[in-house]
Amino acid sequence: MIAATLYRGEVIENRHSAHVAIVDANGRLLHSFGDPHRVTLPRSAAKPAQALAVIETGALERFGFTEEDLALMCASHSSEPRHIE
Repeated sequence: MIAATLYRGEVIENRHSAHVAIVDANGRLLHSFGDPHRVTLPRSAAKPAQALAVIETGALERFGFTEEDLALMCASHSSEPRHIE
């Protein structure tokens, strides 16, 4: 389903589709847009949330990680030489 249409003047520049499910603490569907049962893999979008655990547990300081290390934890990459450098 089209969730947003962006215009440049009167010309459509982009259309963005979305499927949204809003649930309560028990997983009961409260509101939806598009297909609320569509399986979606967040992949790279989840990396900042995963890196948050490193901060919250104190592992950032405990293991001497730098801000650059944290940035790599939040980034989508394949450990190319430029990222390792």
